[in-house]
Order: sequence, then structure tokens, then C-alpha cells
Amino acid sequence: MDPHDPINPYAPPEAADLARPVEVDAGSAEAIRRELYRHEASLKSAACLQLGCGFFFLVCLVFGTLGMIVSLGAGGSFGPFELGRVFGVVAVYGGLAALMLTSGYGLWKLAPWAKVPATLAWVLGLIMPPLVGTALGLYVFYLLYSDKGQRVLSEEYGQVVAATPQIRYVPWLLIVLMILVALLVVGSFVVASARF
Repeated sequence: MDPHDPINPYAPPEAADLARPVEVDAGSAEAIRRELYRHEASLKSAACLQLGCGFFFLVCLVFGTLGMIVSLGAGGSFGPFELGRVFGVVAVYGGLAALMLTSGYGLWKLAPWAKVPATLAWVLGLIMPPLVGTALGLYVFYLLYSDKGQRVLSEEYGQVVAATPQIRYVPWLLIVLMILVALLVVGSFVVASARF
């Protein structure tokens, strides 16, 4: 580019500007990581919640499909309408499971592309009961689109995370809650099967 040419502020950046890597030294990387650690932990907690919902939708997919096939097969009539209902259940639960698992994995890895599927997933969460889905969805939107969220979900922050492997996030509270919920579900199945 000729230095005497006027600069066009609306021109796209040149490829050389996009390709240069950002160098991060260990001292500044640790300071950046400690500054944004709480926001990172909150995003990873949202990722755990989405992964849990994704596994729940997978269970619903399997048992809902099997239940419909068994009940429709027992009735003796398995025509195109019934087959359409089964495919509808597979499409809805399979799509929700794929969306939740994809966005949860992307948020756990702090991938920049995870904002799109996470936004779609939490838009669906906004239509859940107002106290749970709406409040949690709005909080996750804040986590995704605030200044700190933009920094945490950037490629530069990925380099910061790679430069500071000694700092790890372990969601102990969520792990304990998921184990308790799983035990509650299994216990309810045991009690229900003992009655019959």
C-alpha cells in the first residue's frame, strides 16, 4: 500500500493484520486470567448446565422414542401418521440434545463460536417458567455479551488459558448437585417400580 494513498476507514483489514499471532508472556497471562477467572467460571457453570440438559434430552429421546414405538406397536396400528409422530419426537429431542451438547461443549472450551449455539439455547430457555428460565437466560446473555464475556470468549484468551495451565476450574457444587439429582431420579424409579 502506498503511504500517500488516503486511508479508507471502511476498508476491511488486510490479511497480514489478521494472521499475526498475539504474544502473551506468562506474567501478564496469569494476571489476565486471575482478572477474568470468575467470569470464566460462570461461563463454565452455564456450560455444565447445558451439558446436563443435553444429556437429559438424550434420555428423553431414547425413552420417548422407545415408549412411543412400544405403545403404538401394542395397539396394532403403525401407519404413516404414527410414524410421523415418532419422527417428530426424534427430531425435537434430537435437535434440542444436539443444540445443548454443542453449546455446552463450546462454552466449556471457551470457544468463540460457542456464542451462537449458546444464544439459541438460552433463547429457548427464556420461555421456561419466568423465575427460572428467564432470570437464568438473561444472566447467561450478560455472561456471553458483556465486555468480560467478549474477552473470555476470544482467541486471545484461549492463548492466555494455554499459557496458564496451573489455573483450573472444577465445578464442585454443580457436580455434587448433578449427582444428587441423578440419585433422586434413580431413587424415584426404584420406589415407583417397587410399587408395581
